[in-house]
Amino acid sequence: MKKCFSSLALLFLLVLSTSAQTASTLTVYFDSAHLQNNFVPLKTFGVGVDGHEKGENDRIFQPQNIKAMLSVGFKPVTYRLRTELGNEVWHWNPEGTWSNAKHHQGYWVSSTDTASFISLSYGYRLSHRGNTIDQANNDGYSRITDGDKKSFWKSNPYLDAHFTGEANAQHPQWIIVDLGCDVPIDAVKILWGKPFATSFTVDYAAKTVYDYFDNAGYFEINSPQVWKPFPLSEFTNKKSGNQFVHLANELVSARFLRIRMKESSGKAPKGSSDVRDGLGYAIKELFAGRIEHGKFRDFLHHAANAKEQSKVYVSSTDPWHRSTDMDSLTEQIGIDRFYRSGITSGTPALLSAGLLYDTPENATGLVDYVTKKQYAVGGVELGEEPDGQMVNAADFAELYAQWSKKIKELHPTLSLGGPSLQGIILDQLDEPFPTKKWMQGFVSYLDKKKSLSNYNFFSFEWYPFDSVCAPSALQLLQAPSRLDKAMNDMRSISALKPLPFFISEYGYSAFAGISEVTIQGALMNADIVGKFLSNGGEKAFLYGWEPNNLQSDFGCPAGNNMLFGMNDKGKINYHTAAYYGAEMMRHWTEPFSKPLQVYSASSNVKTTAGEEIISAYALRLPDETWSLLLINKDSAKSYPIKLKIANGQSEESISYPLTVYQYSGEQYQWKDDGLNGHPLKELPPVKKAIQRSEALLLPPYSLTVVRSSKQ
Repeated sequence: MKKCFSSLALLFLLVLSTSAQTASTLTVYFDSAHLQNNFVPLKTFGVGVDGHEKGENDRIFQPQNIKAMLSVGFKPVTYRLRTELGNEVWHWNPEGTWSNAKHHQGYWVSSTDTASFISLSYGYRLSHRGNTIDQANNDGYSRITDGDKKSFWKSNPYLDAHFTGEANAQHPQWIIVDLGCDVPIDAVKILWGKPFATSFTVDYAAKTVYDYFDNAGYFEINSPQVWKPFPLSEFTNKKSGNQFVHLANELVSARFLRIRMKESSGKAPKGSSDVRDGLGYAIKELFAGRIEHGKFRDFLHHAANAKEQSKVYVSSTDPWHRSTDMDSLTEQIGIDRFYRSGITSGTPALLSAGLLYDTPENATGLVDYVTKKQYAVGGVELGEEPDGQMVNAADFAELYAQWSKKIKELHPTLSLGGPSLQGIILDQLDEPFPTKKWMQGFVSYLDKKKSLSNYNFFSFEWYPFDSVCAPSALQLLQAPSRLDKAMNDMRSISALKPLPFFISEYGYSAFAGISEVTIQGALMNADIVGKFLSNGGEKAFLYGWEPNNLQSDFGCPAGNNMLFGMNDKGKINYHTAAYYGAEMMRHWTEPFSKPLQVYSASSNVKTTAGEEIISAYALRLPDETWSLLLINKDSAKSYPIKLKIANGQSEESISYPLTVYQYSGEQYQWKDDGLNGHPLKELPPVKKAIQRSEALLLPPYSLTVVRSSKQ
């Protein structure tokens, strides 16, 4: 709860001079009537661990590396789930049971037997995968255009009326195929498996949304401005096998095709004994083209790899798989190793449980296991990045409702939330599908299912810029307003307003680029946290805590979200600016274990476009002194400043001496040398005392923490 120290308005004036002859004023306001947040840094500043390539966990979690990681001082740890992004089922315990035990296949539930020690865990590829691409290694492929008539895609059975309690038309399942370019077509051929659709429609995308689909996704926008029906678009079906679908008497130019299935046959393959096998929809192969000289000409590319096949996107996928589907090239740190290695420091961790490609029993089992072992759990995110996987909000909410009900029945006090959004698309005039609309659909469905009480926190990831090749100067200026707008969009949803907000991952970009390892990366991270706290955020988890290597995306100069660079043997050989930026956040928020108050602060040192050149964030400390975080985002200009306090109509002097910590190019410089890049200079922040008679200089591209003395 927000609480003011007094009703008296306080105002800090930072008076700056750009030269000896001229002076300009930077004003930072602290208004005790507009306290923005209360937080305890020890509980708020967190870090994350993720899935890695084979052998990486052993390289990363060596004792000397764990010691270095703990030196950052950020306590809560979030367990990120890479399997969810890779269209895989997570066997969080390698021991468990199959629904078809005889053939080691079907639906998996990990064992909750606490006698074992889980060091590593793995994902299993989906045997009936529908998506061509994924958000992880992207090394799978769709079974719909793989050229194999024995393989098939199948939708998630948990979205069938059997589990939802609603008509299947309330959760239509779809597939979308990309022809690659506009092609005149008039027919499709569908090779149905079991169960098959008994009622479905076929549409094509409006040309105006091609760029949007290519760059943003969100294919299931059921709007006539997005999807156009073919002249013949409503169809029925009575059996599995080949179905020729005539779409038009004249050719229609189309690129993206959508088949939307509304009713299921409910028929399982012969010999099946699991009810889930007969729920949803199954397609073995799809063909799209036109009739030429009495023969059907197919324009889709069929291949058992993502690079060669026509791209397919699906609404959901059945978590059915086999023991032979194990992805041994990617591993997650085991739950026991996660807790017993010391990296959690005994602090409650934010865990993740599979949802999109899992079963409620397997997710509930994870919670049972950590509870039995008395591991500290601060909450569980159900699923990860559903927006990035083009999942319909109502479908995701239905799965969330089923999973959360089972978990809460056994663990009623456990905090559940999510959905760990991949990002927040801002609600702007030219945006056809802002994240606000998706989240409103999600919580509205939970409300309809009477499951809102099981939704206890809202989480999202924040990597503000994809364009890692672009210069960082403008991005640094734009970043604070983007986060402002994003959080305002989410707070405008009434169901989210009272909930705690978590940033489950943050960094410069989700892609690798040089700005992440230069001083600009430290500035970006600090600005994200400062702005997040100013908007009432509760927990923020820094991504890149684990030692890593440089990477390059889009041919850009190499970088990565990481605090430590390591060699092939896992030895840390340097710290990046982000590490020392985290140290600066510690200096700003001491005492780290005490409640601190965030007051409003703004700068009138702005560009002509209105962006703040200097970001300012203010904390009132328990001893009634002040701590300021100042971020100079000017790459070339220093700002000398003096501090004054205005109390009402009168002015008072701030208590000196000031304790000042600074971090800039004087302490850190990066050498761009491709994947062999490294710091040329790597020094910790400097500390100094500033007397009343001295000026305080904000160097170019710098972080400065100013702490007043106690009166």
